[in-house]
Amino acid sequence: PCAVAEAARQTAAEFSVEFIARKLYFHCEGAGFTALTDRKWLGFVLGQLFSNALKYTKTGGITVDFPAPGSLRVSDTGPGIPPEELPRIFEKGYTGARGREQPAASGLGLALCRRICERLGVTLTAAPAPGGGAAFTLRFAPQTLPPPGDERTKM
Repeated sequence: PCAVAEAARQTAAEFSVEFIARKLYFHCEGAGFTALTDRKWLGFVLGQLFSNALKYTKTGGITVDFPAPGSLRVSDTGPGIPPEELPRIFEKGYTGARGREQPAASGLGLALCRRICERLGVTLTAAPAPGGGAAFTLRFAPQTLPPPGDERTKM
C-alpha cells in the first residue's frame, strides 16, 4: 500500500532547491488515495514528470491533484505539448520540437515512465492542462487490499 499524495510530496521535496531558486510553486490538492503499487517506481515516474515540467515551466509551477477515484494528475503552467506531438511523446527517442531545444533531452524519460506504469498496472496519459501547460494522469487499477495483519501485508 502506498499513499500517493505523500509519495508526490516526498518526490517534489527532492526538487525543492530548484522550485525555490526559480520561484516556482508546488501544490498538492487533496488527500489522495492509497494504491497497491511499488513506492520506489512510482517515485521514479513522478520524479520524471516533475523534472520535465520544471524543464519547460518558466513561471507558475506544478500542481498535483486527484481528478477521479484512483487517479493522480500532474499539471504544469509551461507552454504545453503541441497537439500533433501528443501521440508520440511516449515513444523511445522522441523529443518533439521543444525537446530538441533542450540539450539534456534524450526522449527516454517518458518512454521509461510508460513502460514502468504498464508493469505497475497504471495507465499513463497526457493532455493539455486546464488553463495551459501539460497534464499527465496516472490511473491506478482498482485493487482490493488485504486486511491489516494478513500474511500478504507482512514484510
